[in-house]
Amino acid sequence: MHFRFLRHRIVAVFVGLLVVIMAMVLGLVNRSGEQIINGVVDRQLQAGAKTFISLLNQNNAQLEIAAKLLASDFGFREAIATGDKATLLSVLRNHGSRINAQIMLLVSLDGQVMADTRNPATPPRPFPFPELLAGAQSSKRISGIATLSGNKPFQLVVVPVLAPTRLAWIVMGFQVDDAWAEEFSVLSGLEV
Repeated sequence: MHFRFLRHRIVAVFVGLLVVIMAMVLGLVNRSGEQIINGVVDRQLQAGAKTFISLLNQNNAQLEIAAKLLASDFGFREAIATGDKATLLSVLRNHGSRINAQIMLLVSLDGQVMADTRNPATPPRPFPFPELLAGAQSSKRISGIATLSGNKPFQLVVVPVLAPTRLAWIVMGFQVDDAWAEEFSVLSGLEV
């Protein structure tokens, strides 16, 4: 394009400079906005993750307290010592229903499931997570997430039954399902 007048040339240069400067400003604002948004998202994720872990630990502590309460029950310990499976199942069911546990197991010291509230008629069988029992032996209690029954995740707590020596293990579990995730999502502020 050929400009005849100097003022047209000056206007073209200023318009060109204005376009270049606006493009640079737009690029800087866009990059700054992304950095700010990424920083905010990172902080929210870190805070949410800490809250989620705290809630999970708090939930584990409550489950351990409930399991220890059952483990300290004299009648329950007597039923373990005598091998009274009907009483064991009754106590496990009653205690499990009070705390809404979906799984209540009594596991012998050699790792055999002696009583199971979900499958009461099954004969003793090996506990499917020996690493949980090994961890519980070293720390006196343990909790974790494990997959049971059709690949459904459960939050499990393993606590020893002592009288004063270890008699057996109580394993209680709660299914990690949509309701569980929704509760933690509401409390932590994260999509779970």
